[in-house]
Amino acid sequence: MRVTVEVCASTLAEVEAAADAGVDSVELCVAIADGGLTPSLGIVLQAMAMPLPCLRVLVRPRPGDFCYSVIESEAIRSDVERLLELGRPEPVVGAITQDGALDEQLMVKLLSMGPAHAWTFHRAIDQSSDPLRLFGRCIELGFGRVLTSGGASNALQGVGGLRHMVELGRGRIRVAAAGGVNPTNVVELVERSGVGEVHFSASRGLIRASRGAVSMGMDSEPDIAKIEGVLVALAKAGLR
Repeated sequence: MRVTVEVCASTLAEVEAAADAGVDSVELCVAIADGGLTPSLGIVLQAMAMPLPCLRVLVRPRPGDFCYSVIESEAIRSDVERLLELGRPEPVVGAITQDGALDEQLMVKLLSMGPAHAWTFHRAIDQSSDPLRLFGRCIELGFGRVLTSGGASNALQGVGGLRHMVELGRGRIRVAAAGGVNPTNVVELVERSGVGEVHFSASRGLIRASRGAVSMGMDSEPDIAKIEGVLVALAKAGLR
C-alpha cells in the first residue's frame, strides 16, 4: 500500500516546502493556531502556481465550533463558489448542528455546487455526537474524503475509530488520519488503522526581537525535517 501524504500549510513558504519535499497534496489555510481558517484569494492563487499534485483549501469562516449561523453559512457558500470558479483547488468543508449531527441543509447546498467526490469533510466530524454515524452520511452524500482523528483528540488515540471508518468506507470514501501525526508514530498509525492517507501541519515558531511595541503574532518557518521525516519513515516501512 502506498500512503498518501498531505501537509496542512498556513503560509506560502510552507506550501513551497511541501511541494519541494514531494508530498501528494497540501491543504491550504491560515491561522493554524486557531484550527485553520479560510485563506485569502491572493494566497490561494499563489499556491495554485506551485507544482503540487493536489491543492485543497479549507473553508472555515471563524475559529471555535462548527455550528454556523445563516450569515456564516452564506459566507461559506460564497467562498466555495469562488474556489470552484478557480477550477483547481478542492474544497475542505464541514458543519454540524447544535446537537452534534451533520448540518444537512448546508452540506447538501454546498455539494450541489460541484462534484462531491472531490470534496473533503474536515474535522468537524470529531466534534460530532456520533462520528461513525456522521461518517456514514458523508458516504451517502457522496463526499470523496473525510479528514478525521477517529473521534478522539488525536489520531493515535482514535485509531479504533479510524479502523472502523476505513472498514465502513472501503471502496466508497477515503479516510485521511489527522491529529498529532509525526515521523515517530506515522507507521504505527497506518498499520493499526489501515488508513491510506495521513495529514499533518509542518511549521515551527520563530522567536525574533520585536520591531515595535505591539506584538502581531509569532513568526514561523516550515518544518522541513518533519515533512521529510514522515516521508522517510513511510518509505522505510514500504508504505511509499
